[in-house]
Amino acid sequence: MSLASLGRAGVGSARRQLDASSCSSSSRQRWSSLSFLRPFSCSSARFGSADEKLERIHRTVPQYPYAPRNWYKQSNFGLYAGRHIRFGNSVSDEYENKNRRWWRPNVQSKRLWSEALGRLIRIRVTARVLRTIDKVGGLDEYLLGEKPARIKELGMGGWLLRWRMIKTTAVTERFAEQRQQMGLPPVVRKEKRPKRKDKDGEGEIEQAQPSSGGSQEQQPLDGDAATHQKTTPSQRVFGSTTGHT
Repeated sequence: MSLASLGRAGVGSARRQLDASSCSSSSRQRWSSLSFLRPFSCSSARFGSADEKLERIHRTVPQYPYAPRNWYKQSNFGLYAGRHIRFGNSVSDEYENKNRRWWRPNVQSKRLWSEALGRLIRIRVTARVLRTIDKVGGLDEYLLGEKPARIKELGMGGWLLRWRMIKTTAVTERFAEQRQQMGLPPVVRKEKRPKRKDKDGEGEIEQAQPSSGGSQEQQPLDGDAATHQKTTPSQRVFGSTTGHT
C-alpha cells in the first residue's frame, strides 16, 4: 500500500472519529438540556399532604367535636358516614382455600342541591348517605341534624358544609323562628362601632356615642378657652398664638 493511500486512510479515520465525538457531545448536550425542562412531578403542589390540606380548609371553621379519621383519610373530604376500606378472605367452595382481598365502600361523586346555599354541591358520598338524604328530605336536613350520632357521622367534610350553611340567611331565620316558637329570647348580635382616623393619622378613634340622657348642649367658652381651642398643637407647644420668628 502506498503512502498516499495510507494518508487518505488516516484522514478518513480521523474524520470518522471527529464526527463520532461531535455527535456524542451534541447528544449529551441535547439530553442534558432536556433534563432541565421537567424537574417536577405531575402531582399538585398546592397541598403537601392530606393533613395539611385538612388543616388549611378548616382554618376558619370551629373545631370539630370529634377527631379526624386517620384511617382511610379520603373520608375526611366527603360524606362517608364512617365507611372505610375493609379486609377479609375470599374462600373457595370446594377446598376452602383462602385468598386475601379487600372491600372498598360504594363511593359516588354526586351533585346535590342545597336550599340554604341555593346551588348544586359536588361531593363524594356513599350509597348509605344517599339513602339517608332521601329519607330525611334533602341535603340541608341531613347536615343540620342535631343528634350526636349524626354529628359524628358527618365527619370533617360534612362539618365544613354544615358551618357554611349555618352562616346563610335562610338557616339563621329558620333558627330564629324555632327560638320564637320555643319561647326563647332572640339572639342579639353586637354590632361593631364605626371607627374614624384621628387628624394626625396615627391611630383610630371610636366615634363618641350619645349618652342616654339625651343630647348635651355645648357650653359657651370664655376668652382664654376659646383662644386655646383655636390654636394649633404646634402653637400650643411654643406658647404663641400669632406665630414665632
